[in-house]
Amino acid sequence: MMNGRSYVRNFKSVLKSICYLSKELIIPVSFVEVAPEIQFNPRYNYFFKDCVEAIKDEQIPYHGGKLEPTINVLCCCSFGMKFIFVMVGWKGTTNDLRVILEMIQNLDNHFLIPPKAKYYLADSGYTNIPSFLSPYHGERYQLCDYRGQQTPHGPKELFNYTHS
Repeated sequence: MMNGRSYVRNFKSVLKSICYLSKELIIPVSFVEVAPEIQFNPRYNYFFKDCVEAIKDEQIPYHGGKLEPTINVLCCCSFGMKFIFVMVGWKGTTNDLRVILEMIQNLDNHFLIPPKAKYYLADSGYTNIPSFLSPYHGERYQLCDYRGQQTPHGPKELFNYTHS
């Protein structure tokens, strides 16, 4: 059984290896092409024809010494469910906006900002900022919120339902 320090050392070593391999396995997005999952689906094309990819933030727990710390993992996926960008390393308690600003501002991340009028679809943890479109706050968003009801009420709920 490993002690806390060797666990963290091994975790960091594996994480560095994954980040190194990610340059080979994670393919950047093309801002020119519309994802076929959107382009050929009239249900999504109307709302998201200028969306380039989706960004989701997950807090994944791992066991440390006495406590259970978490770490933020920001993933950017194509609509074909392939990773195109991954950023790891912020504490789980870090605000999502701070993580996304780090992703954009730190040139070492090699994150591609879409051209004007194109955007990434972001989950409800993010706020709307240029190049990132999140759902309306204060409206139903999760698919499970719509169970038992026929249709979304109003344009904002319809957008959130389609977004989710």
